[in-house]
Amino acid sequence: MNAYRIRPLAAAEGHTAESGFAVEGFTGTQPQALGRVRVAEQIGVATPRFWFYVGHVAYRADDLPLSRHDRVLFLGNDYAGARELLQLQMDPGAPAAALEALLHGTLALLQALPEEAQHPLASRTIVELPGLQHGAHSPFWDGLCARFYAHALPPRGAPERARHEAAVASLLPRQPVVVSLLDQAAQDAIGAIDAGHAQVAAALARCGFRRGLHVNTCDGGPVFEAQPPAHGVAMTLAGIADTQATERWLLVPEGVREAWILPARGGESGLGLGSDHAALAGLAAGDRCLAIHLST
Repeated sequence: MNAYRIRPLAAAEGHTAESGFAVEGFTGTQPQALGRVRVAEQIGVATPRFWFYVGHVAYRADDLPLSRHDRVLFLGNDYAGARELLQLQMDPGAPAAALEALLHGTLALLQALPEEAQHPLASRTIVELPGLQHGAHSPFWDGLCARFYAHALPPRGAPERARHEAAVASLLPRQPVVVSLLDQAAQDAIGAIDAGHAQVAAALARCGFRRGLHVNTCDGGPVFEAQPPAHGVAMTLAGIADTQATERWLLVPEGVREAWILPARGGESGLGLGSDHAALAGLAAGDRCLAIHLST
């Protein structure tokens, strides 16, 4: 597949029009559903949301002599008000490129929202990945949180999970937690990713997300933050031809709430697009698009 469409999830699929996006791949003219992602706005505002910030402290006493560096965990609400991509689900058999198309397209469509539709607090977009799990147990949970709350949490993705995490966070220390005081398994779990999400982490990195310095309070899973996206350039579709382009472009047609990732060729006069792909996206010479060059 070399053509992908990213569109808002339809109400018929059990979602509101603005609650997320789906990616479809094309072989010929027939779309194939490949994956979807939900978008949550202003997280941690209605229900408090906590993260650990992973920082460092240095101790030095020349007369002992003593010099030591330690990692420390600071509990806080640093991402309150941010936008979160969650419930990222790819269908069985979906190519790796489909996940990247979904991430690229989602960020572009969120960027293209009119100013009045943008939440004033949503200047950051994050993705939180699950931390290490050994069966039903999390080493981070066992080494830290279980000392303050002995009961099991609902699984990730369960509707009541956020409420339980907030309740557990209210029991955790507000003072910095010195990491070296935790057992080794809990230390190793800080920022570690569950093995089943390694490919997602790699795709996030390729799509401009940076692994931040925050982790989930209950399993130590990392938070990835989207870097300022490549600003799209308003370009005119200069021509339609039967030639095969070798560059990948992300296009958001003017006045249309969808994005396309297509082979195209950029130049001073505008974009050149193959006739098959132009017909697929409903584009004609002279149409205007927000265009982002992805790769050659």
